[in-house]
Amino acid sequence: MSETWVKLDRDEDWDRLVGKALRGAGQPNGPRQRAALRKYAEEDDIPATCQDEDALLLLLENAAPVVCHMLKEASASGRPKPPKQRSYTPPAEMFTEHEDVRRRVLAKILVFRANEFPPVREFRERYLGQELLGEREALDFVVSPALSILTQGQLRDLGIPTRNPSSVALKPKVDVLWTKGGTQIAVVTVRCRCDWKVDGVPVSREVSRELPMGPKDSPIPWTTRHIQSEAVSMEFKFLADSVLHELDRVASWVARNPFWSESDAIWFVLTGREPQFPTIHVDFMRRTEGLGVSGRIVMQIQPWTNKETVTRVFQHSQRHMLGKANRPLSLESLEKLAFATNELGKSPDASWKELAERWDRLRKVRLGRTNPKTFQRDVTSTERELFEPIYPLGEDREQWEAHAEYMRAARLGREDSRFDLKLVKDKDGVARLWPVRKPAARRRRGAQQPPG
Repeated sequence: MSETWVKLDRDEDWDRLVGKALRGAGQPNGPRQRAALRKYAEEDDIPATCQDEDALLLLLENAAPVVCHMLKEASASGRPKPPKQRSYTPPAEMFTEHEDVRRRVLAKILVFRANEFPPVREFRERYLGQELLGEREALDFVVSPALSILTQGQLRDLGIPTRNPSSVALKPKVDVLWTKGGTQIAVVTVRCRCDWKVDGVPVSREVSRELPMGPKDSPIPWTTRHIQSEAVSMEFKFLADSVLHELDRVASWVARNPFWSESDAIWFVLTGREPQFPTIHVDFMRRTEGLGVSGRIVMQIQPWTNKETVTRVFQHSQRHMLGKANRPLSLESLEKLAFATNELGKSPDASWKELAERWDRLRKVRLGRTNPKTFQRDVTSTERELFEPIYPLGEDREQWEAHAEYMRAARLGREDSRFDLKLVKDKDGVARLWPVRKPAARRRRGAQQPPG
């Protein structure tokens, strides 16, 4: 029987497949990402190496984090930008020289000690040939189908090189067997195609590993780990006793030291990179539930950090979350809101004019001194600031303010004519419907009025 290969002739098929691969890999699914992943697949003629779309999808999912990382690097400029993510580590210029030197010295000592750890040396000798990988090679290593499936013995017996062998994932094959007692058992064969050279001669071979699974619908026992760096955040998976399982075991030994995270330990074993433990790490949280919005800034601080540094980093984080400098509500505005809430609880039908007069009596000032419209504006704006604050997290604050006003009108069941709904793209190229404020119509003084 002749073999058949995947052919994608239509743009719609490509768009569907790369979009599904990006979503499956947890990467941004914008036009730039889809175009880059398709270009990567077409240039290497990857569809011609896959027997079906499932195998191609698995390969694209493995490649998606690397492609998105390279796309981000290519589009990044040298100008520092405010962080757009929900968490970040403040830049070095925010810390004193003493704090920076202390952290760097500690990191170098940690690396020196970890380099002497026997399991680290043995892993590097066995799989890296004592030559550390670059960042791109390390990404290829952890997403390699061959290294996630095969054991060291299988690689050695087949003569496959252990340093980043070229491999393509194939669709697993399931065989159903029956025991003498009538029990159904599924045997899953996890497969991949490996390409390498022997004395300069290209060799291509399909390799596999059988896994007795038990019931037919049992999931494949993948183990998943997460790795993160300044430019990439992704997950990789592997089977027990595979090369990547051995990498995970060595990294977990390194991570017993509290200064090492498991992600940092994996990067260190492969690349020799120092641990990225920060002097201060900031997490932003924005939660919307019902009609309320809450926000949090959580800072993890090394105990020896200077108090001036903590203040400086917090002010920077606060401006990032609020989209502006912090301006606390006045005591008078808070007292007005508390007073109005209390009075409306006693007299639900009270008008703003009556509330303003009661406020004047409480303050023992002339009746009518407080304008009812001003009193209403102060109360409602204070209530919104307390229960519906704007937390743009580095995005355009004006857009978020327009969105809040639009949603407020929508909750009241009326259409706000000051806004148009338009497709707005964020920096990742993802389009969403967003209310945009219409430009105010201005008329010059003395201009002739239009007829009619």
